[in-house]
Amino acid sequence: MPTIVSSVYNSGATQSTTHTVPVPTNTEGDLLILVVQCGSLSSSSATATGCMRVARENANAGRNLLVFARSVGTTSVFTVDVAVATGAQNAMAHVYVISGATTTIADIDVSSAVFGNGFEDPKMNPPSLTSTSGSVEHIWLALCAGIPIGGYSGGPTSYTTLLSQNLDSSPDDNALASAYRVLTAETEDPNSFTSTATNPNSVTLTLAIPVIASGPDYTARKGSTETITHALTADGITTATLNGETVTIGTQSGQDADINLDETAITTSGEYDLVLGDGVGTETFTVQYNVIGLTTNTIQKDGASIGAQSDVEIHILDATGATVLGNLTGLTTDASGITGQTIVPAGAVDDSVRVIGYSDAAEIGFAYKTTLGLL
Repeated sequence: MPTIVSSVYNSGATQSTTHTVPVPTNTEGDLLILVVQCGSLSSSSATATGCMRVARENANAGRNLLVFARSVGTTSVFTVDVAVATGAQNAMAHVYVISGATTTIADIDVSSAVFGNGFEDPKMNPPSLTSTSGSVEHIWLALCAGIPIGGYSGGPTSYTTLLSQNLDSSPDDNALASAYRVLTAETEDPNSFTSTATNPNSVTLTLAIPVIASGPDYTARKGSTETITHALTADGITTATLNGETVTIGTQSGQDADINLDETAITTSGEYDLVLGDGVGTETFTVQYNVIGLTTNTIQKDGASIGAQSDVEIHILDATGATVLGNLTGLTTDASGITGQTIVPAGAVDDSVRVIGYSDAAEIGFAYKTTLGLL
C-alpha cells in the first residue's frame, strides 16, 4: 500500500516570477508530484526546479493547471522553485510525496478536460482515463482549477484528502482542488468536484500513477517459527491463523510474537494471510509460505509399477546421509506406483537429499538421490 503525504502553497496577494514551494519530509526513492495553478493568462507557462512537466492545460481565460513530477534522490526537506515565464503572477501549489509508486515518469498517464466561457455547472468532472503502464493498482489523482467564489467544497466520491484553495487576493478569480484514491483498476472515471458557485473557464485533469507491486511481509517455510512484529497489544496476541488455519502462538515480547506455522492443511506454496488478534482487533500480514518436499515419487519393482499400495515408508536424509530431514509413513501410491508430491519437514529448495524407503506389501526396498522442490 503506498504512503502519501501532501502539503499546500499559496502566494496570496504576492506576485512573483519565482515561487518557492516547500516539499514535505521525504525518503530517497519517493515520487514527488507538484500541482501548480499560476496566473490568469492563457499563455502562461512555468517550470519547476529538477522536475519534469507531465501535464499542462488552461481554459479560455486562463486558469492554468500544470503538473510536474520527479524522483527524490536523497532523504531531505527541500523546496522547488516554480518559475513563471510570462511575468510576475500569483500561484498556488499542491505537493504530494508518494512512497511505493513508480518513479518512471513516463509511466504516469494523464487526461484532461477544459470547460470554457459559459459553462455554468457547479460540478467539475475530471475525465475518464485508462492506464497504459500495465500495472494493476494505481493512485488516481483528480485535479480541478477554476474560478468558483469560495473554492471547492468536495472531491469526487471515494476520493480522500481533498486539498482546496483559492488565492487570498482574489477569491473569485482562481481556485485549485485535488484529491486521490488508491484503486486496483486500469480504468477510472472520477465523478465531480463540487462547489457552491458556477465554474466558467475551468480545467480538470486525471492522473494514473502506477503502484509498485509490494512483496509479502514475511517469507516462511511450512512448519517454521517466525517472529512477527505487530501493532496490537504488547504481549497480548491471543489468536493466530494462516489462510484461516489455526497456528500456534509461542513466546511474546512486547510487539514481537513467535508464531509456529504448524498447520496441517496447506499443501501448496503461495502467498497467504496471517491474521493475529488480541481480543480487541486484528492485524493482517502477507506471508510467502513455502511448502517444500519431493515433487514426485514413482516406485517400481523389477522395472514394473508396484501398483496401488498404502504402506509405503520413506526416510529423507541430507546429501551426506548424516541428518534425517523427515520420516514419512503410511504413504499411498496409485495404480502406476506414484506417490505424488510429498511434504518434507526440513531442508530447503534444491537441497540434494537421499531417499530410502520400502513397502512390505510390495516386498520392495528402494534408495535414490534427488533434490527437494517447491510444492
